[in-house]
Amino acid sequence: MSNRIQWVDYTKAINIFLVVLGHTAIPLQYRSYIYAFHIPLFFFLSGYFFNYTKYPVFSSFIKKRTIQIVVPYFAINFITYIVWLLIGQYTGEDAMLDISPIKPFIGIFYGSTSGNSLHHNVPMWFLACLYMTEFIFYPLFRSINKCIHFLTIILLLCISIIEKNFINTTLPWGLNIVPTTLVLYGCGYLFKQYIHFQINIKKAILLIIPSSILVIIIASINGKIEVSDAYYGNYFLFWMGAFSGIFLMFSIGKLLEITHLNIKLMLFIGQNTLLIFGFHLLAGGIIKGVTFYLLKLPLDIYQLTWVNIVYSIISILILLPFVFFVNKYIPWIGGKFKN
Repeated sequence: MSNRIQWVDYTKAINIFLVVLGHTAIPLQYRSYIYAFHIPLFFFLSGYFFNYTKYPVFSSFIKKRTIQIVVPYFAINFITYIVWLLIGQYTGEDAMLDISPIKPFIGIFYGSTSGNSLHHNVPMWFLACLYMTEFIFYPLFRSINKCIHFLTIILLLCISIIEKNFINTTLPWGLNIVPTTLVLYGCGYLFKQYIHFQINIKKAILLIIPSSILVIIIASINGKIEVSDAYYGNYFLFWMGAFSGIFLMFSIGKLLEITHLNIKLMLFIGQNTLLIFGFHLLAGGIIKGVTFYLLKLPLDIYQLTWVNIVYSIISILILLPFVFFVNKYIPWIGGKFKN
């Protein structure tokens, strides 16, 4: 715990809740607010924690990240695929869809949301894309020259614009999205290198208010973006919304840290976002099964916003014993290994 940064764990805890909530049937305008920044924030934070000093050799970095990302990617995918194959495809909306079991299975190796690939666990595209982002980032930003860093960001932005407007194709493991995610990752890295993020309560509140307003305004204009599908709406508004949301979440995380609330439940959630990210749809399916088959409640209740908020909270909470079990007995599923 002593090596953890509290405000980051608070930020990640809130963001994973928004990820879960964003996968419910809340009104489109609310999802637009969330989607404006929730995935960009995770890429930004990943770059924020990258450190060449810790990984001076490319091979050691890739080996470590393969353990931390690729192993969980396949483990979580195979577990959730088996559950979908045995149960999921026969229940809920999937029972009315004609999806060949082979396609999601192949999708695990393709690592994309194209068609019905990863249908059993769509959010897993993020881990595949994150791995490729880091694989390319390491040699690309190896230089210690600031000018080269910023020129690389500009070059990546240009490539992203070309891909978005002229190529617009789907590649395995999110490679078509990587130019954009590299910018987010690289900005997180540069933010840590060159900006000392120290604020007090007053400054945190002053940052929260305008950034909240900006996110709402920009998302209302730009609509719901989908990073997984390389759909950004207006590209300038996409970046405005992403960075407004990132600073909003950073400010909230900092505010929680400097008020010394020490909310241990949130800190634990923030430290285990990967497992929650990977299994929250499965947890949600269990909740819906209980409310529909045991409590005899109609599925229409999941059209209500307040129900989806409660559903999202419960989805996370019921995963916590599972997270604790995995961390203690089979930590490799979450990209960790026992000392």
